[in-house]
Amino acid sequence: MSSRALDKFVVRMGSGQRDRLAAVAYKNSRSMNQECVIALEKHLEAHEARGKDTSTAEAAKLFQQLDKSRRAVVIQLMTMLTT
Repeated sequence: MSSRALDKFVVRMGSGQRDRLAAVAYKNSRSMNQECVIALEKHLEAHEARGKDTSTAEAAKLFQQLDKSRRAVVIQLMTMLTT
């Protein structure tokens, strides 16, 4: 599938996070994007394994109702909470 057809969004990273991500990606012979996608998938799987998949679906519905700028804030907050 072409990358143009995939969902995209911008991630704002805290100080030094980009360099840390680049180092991990290099170590694993992956792109920074691949590292992000893999980390996100692992996080979601762990969250669902804790029995929170129902609330995850509800949260996803609420997230989709937010406008673009508010989504960016939510993503930034979630990044801060998980690092």
